[in-house]
Amino acid sequence: MDPQFAVGGIVTAFEALSVGELLTGLLQRGSPATQAAAAKLVSTMLAYEPYREMLQTQELLEALLATVRLREREREREREGGREGGREGGRKR
Repeated sequence: MDPQFAVGGIVTAFEALSVGELLTGLLQRGSPATQAAAAKLVSTMLAYEPYREMLQTQELLEALLATVRLREREREREREGGREGGREGGRKR
């Protein structure tokens, strides 16, 4: 474990600062780039037991899941748009 994350004081500070609630808000209302960064931070923090216990709130996990689903739908639309554009280009020739 990275020593900077093993310090109990940091975990206590995260709890005192309501980091879980802040991350939930970023996942729910942030820009796409902010949501991606918050999701990556949450996934990294969940690897460490003290953070896992703190972050395992239903609201945070629901927000994380919603963000992941939204990104997947956006990727699917981009793929479909690319395929349609390729077909249209073929028809015009």
